[in-house]
This record gives sequence, structure tokens and C-alpha cells, in this order.
Amino acid sequence: MDATWRNLTLGLSYVDTDISKSEAALLQPNFSKGGDGTGSIADGAVVAIVTAAF
Repeated sequence: MDATWRNLTLGLSYVDTDISKSEAALLQPNFSKGGDGTGSIADGAVVAIVTAAF
């Protein structure tokens, strides 16, 4: 979803993967959010962006 206001563009997106939890577990700890091997980057996330034009 994008919206504009004056010279700004605001965006909001949901991203996810189709990697199962068992497949992600095989890639740990390299496929984790932290350096300690906890949390999976295969989970969904909301991404917000702001772009300014000059």
C-alpha cells in the first residue's frame, strides 16, 4: 500500500517466505535474527518506507 503527500511517498508492505519451520531449523544458526541462533528470519514482517523527492 502506498500513499503520497506533497513530496513524500509512504509505503507499507507485508513480506513472508514459504520456508517451513522444519526447513528453517536446518539452516540455524545462520538463518536466525540474532547471533545466538534464536529467532527465524523466515517469519513474516511488516516493512514501512518513506521516500522524499527533492
